[in-house]
Amino acid sequence: MPDQLRRPAGRTAFVSTAAFEGARIRAIPSAATDALLSALGATPVHVSSASFGREIDRGRLDGAELPTSRARQGWDLAANVTFFGKANTVVANTEALQELTPDQRDVLRTAAEETVRHVVEDPPSERVMARGFCASGRVVLASPAGLAELRRAARPVYQQLERDARTRSLIERIRSMKRSQPAAAPGAAPCGDAGPPDDVKADARSPDSFDGTYRWRLTAAGARRAGAPADDPDVGSVNTMTLEGGRWLLGEGDPHYSGTFEAKGTRLIFDWPGEGYALTFTFKRAEAGSLDLKPVLPMDRGDQFVWASGQWRRVGPPVRDVP
Repeated sequence: MPDQLRRPAGRTAFVSTAAFEGARIRAIPSAATDALLSALGATPVHVSSASFGREIDRGRLDGAELPTSRARQGWDLAANVTFFGKANTVVANTEALQELTPDQRDVLRTAAEETVRHVVEDPPSERVMARGFCASGRVVLASPAGLAELRRAARPVYQQLERDARTRSLIERIRSMKRSQPAAAPGAAPCGDAGPPDDVKADARSPDSFDGTYRWRLTAAGARRAGAPADDPDVGSVNTMTLEGGRWLLGEGDPHYSGTFEAKGTRLIFDWPGEGYALTFTFKRAEAGSLDLKPVLPMDRGDQFVWASGQWRRVGPPVRDVP
């Protein structure tokens, strides 16, 4: 099934080989993708989806190859630098397939055919997705000279792939299809400014205004909203968060679950030395100083569940010393 086109996005605009030089780019494991990123001057990095946000917060990643719809808030997306189109495939070994009845196999094949037909007839619009991303990031375009430079850098990868006769034939078929198609409609337009979203650019607030003890219950419904298992062992427990003077403590006093935090605009940013990363949330004040938090993605689903699946109800002033 054809999926979205993959593009480079990150802390900088990847529109030239100079931008790629030395950058650590997250890539889905693939020999061809690794070869391409290396040819452009970058270092391909393989991390799981669950660790993706953490590695960014730790400063270990400069960007990623991903579709427009999944570009991270505050990043630059190079909308006319296309690495490849992703394809999704369902795979079954012979033993598993033979365990299905003929009717069940027919259902699978019919579903596959109808899914492909739907995606081909109604593909997502790159322009629409880019406009949506403009609310939180910046869409940039490589110049003709920049694109030519990137194509030259990628040539050795094509030469390597074309050593295989079948791959060479497929590449030529793709090129032939491209030549036979009418000119493509205009793609995504550039947008956004060079800075982060407005709620990040706003002046810092005094963290003292958040001082207090907060509690919230972890529920199965909250786990499902966060994408965590509904039978998570933490379901049913009550979290206690103490905020005091720009420092935080989650729980009863274990220094591992503590750190510092800052408030900028509508964001709370919790630095967590024990885990080596930071968690960022947008927030709204509720009645009596309680807080409604919303994770700024990407973020581990377990962290989303534990930290932000319920309203932080302020129950009083700080009741514990924060390390």
